[in-house]
Amino acid sequence: MERPQFEAWLDSVSASFVSLSDAQRNASLDRLISLSGASQLRHLSNGLEALVKRDFVRLLPLELSFYLLRWLDPETLLTCCLVCKTWNKVISSCTEVWQGVCSDLGWRIDESIQEAPAHSEAPLVQAPRAEAAHAEAPRAEAAHAVGPRAEAAHAQGPRAAAAHAEAPRAEAAHAEAPRAEAAHAEGPRAEAAHAQGPRAEAAHAEGPRAEAAHAEGPRAEAAHAEGPRAEAAHAEGPRAEAAHAQGPRAEAAHAEGPRAEAAHARGPRAEAAHAQGPRAEAAHAEAPHWKAAHAEAPRAEAAHAEAPRAEAAHGEAPHWKAAHGEAPHWKAAHGEAPHWKAAHGEAPHWKAVYLKARRRMTQLREQRAFETSSLIGHSARVYALYYRDGLLCTGSDDLSAKLWDVRTGQCVYGIQTHTCATVKFDETKLVTGSFDNTVACWEWSTGAKIQQFRGHTGAVFSVDYNDGLDILVSGSADFTVKVWALTAGVCLNTLTGHTEWVTKVILQQSEVESVAHSPGDYILLSADKYEIKVWPLGREINCVCLKTLCVSADRSVSLQPRLQFDGRHIVCSSDLGVYQWDFASFEVLRVIKVQDPANLSLLSFGEVFALLFDNHFLYVMDLRTEAISGRWPLPAYRKSKRGSSFLPGGTAWLHGLDGRNDSGLVFATSMPDHSIHLVLWKENG
Repeated sequence: MERPQFEAWLDSVSASFVSLSDAQRNASLDRLISLSGASQLRHLSNGLEALVKRDFVRLLPLELSFYLLRWLDPETLLTCCLVCKTWNKVISSCTEVWQGVCSDLGWRIDESIQEAPAHSEAPLVQAPRAEAAHAEAPRAEAAHAVGPRAEAAHAQGPRAAAAHAEAPRAEAAHAEAPRAEAAHAEGPRAEAAHAQGPRAEAAHAEGPRAEAAHAEGPRAEAAHAEGPRAEAAHAEGPRAEAAHAQGPRAEAAHAEGPRAEAAHARGPRAEAAHAQGPRAEAAHAEAPHWKAAHAEAPRAEAAHAEAPRAEAAHGEAPHWKAAHGEAPHWKAAHGEAPHWKAAHGEAPHWKAVYLKARRRMTQLREQRAFETSSLIGHSARVYALYYRDGLLCTGSDDLSAKLWDVRTGQCVYGIQTHTCATVKFDETKLVTGSFDNTVACWEWSTGAKIQQFRGHTGAVFSVDYNDGLDILVSGSADFTVKVWALTAGVCLNTLTGHTEWVTKVILQQSEVESVAHSPGDYILLSADKYEIKVWPLGREINCVCLKTLCVSADRSVSLQPRLQFDGRHIVCSSDLGVYQWDFASFEVLRVIKVQDPANLSLLSFGEVFALLFDNHFLYVMDLRTEAISGRWPLPAYRKSKRGSSFLPGGTAWLHGLDGRNDSGLVFATSMPDHSIHLVLWKENG
């Protein structure tokens, strides 16, 4: 078939093919493939490979790759990491994506996590942008290596950077000739003209043609500046251009082939030959350790440019680190500090963080996150518990109080006391409220009673104190709250207004501004079965409370015996659910309805999670969805109505897990056999 006829036939077939449905097009292609021979199939394969097998992750700019990755779920991202090393590096370095999915799992993202030790995840965290900066942007890297002058040239644009990087005689001019310093002082263009020699100055004087060469890039400008021979070398490719830049010997080596070039590179002019290639400006490095890195470890540099082990090669040499961006000016010159940090392992590997977070959440869901232990030592019922910094204090009917190391299960201190209804301690002392209507202060080291507070006419169910204010507060079964001088033991004030046992008192600084208080003001909260009262901390006799909070005005709904106040919010559970009030306005922010609110009690409330429990299970609730993330079975324990015989452990994880705060005590409660049942975090491994 003649060409005109073939083209007419091809146009006709194409027009018909476009008008077909997808199914008809597929059938047509199947027929054509079945009729094709080896030559046609090979042609089809070559054409399809460019269209179907194109690696968009490798070809797209990193910003676009990251944007697309944000649309994928974590499971798909992990699958994509298995495709190839390049995909794994791109996906692993997409910090924002992994931080987002970690946050969705309840992981806390803060500055302390981002400051990880250098090279902590170096084999996995290799950002392509940082690698590309080494492989494709030698001018910026060399500008940093040469020192402040080269860096300044790089910052001023390609012309200044190229000018600084030209021929060896430019280096000599900088090092030996006063004229070099004068040219540098006059500005980047004068320095460029001087660095390239008389021919560069002539090129600069030619005007538009030189400017056109400059527009094509630093290499074209340099080729134009040095004459026809250089332009020819530029046209032949980077190797020919590098050979021209090195002089006649290098050109001869280039003409003879790779072996001659290699021989030339190993000779006395090896450093110069190395300097004129992609890392040309590195030869100007004024720091001896940079030259040492190039002269003594060429294999490491080659590995850095062409193989994954490159990062390890350059990461282990201290002088390489110094040359590659731990100085502030590197960050300024490149403007890509986060990617560079990711490539060098100075930021956490967020894919690994996500995997750890997912494993922990799976353990919670499958009841594998915790383990149990017991503390045995008391001979009568344990009514009072208080936890702080890995230490648990227990007060018992056996007229003793004990301090336990939760991690080891060992008793650190044991002192003889009165019957304890509530306890609170610090490093030196223990404060106890008793069923004998008194409050006492004990010294741990000697076991001696150093102060006693008398005045209540009922059992003391709750105490709190502040050493800085020298104040102790107590709530009692006599319906009153008393304020005491901590060191003197003198009652400063008695607050009345409760009509039930005062089962909880909290002394805490306000963190918000309102009509009644300012940030930093100390506030006293007290709770009974139906009400929460907010008091000013003053010495006014019979002072009136600032606010009374309740769930129902007719007292038809009871509060559970747990109260939490962090200076911003008041949280308490009730027979209707968990209530959260804003402390600035005293408005109800949210009510979390639970399945069995009468039996489900609040242990602690955070920004991300809440810890609750009932007669059979310990529950972890995700407050963002109000769904139960996990639960843990509990034995038959003694659940006091005052809430003093059970407590949460460390609560920092309730504001978001971070891989470090999910350890230690989660929950403790007294048992009918006088032991203490502990629920502890199991190691996340």
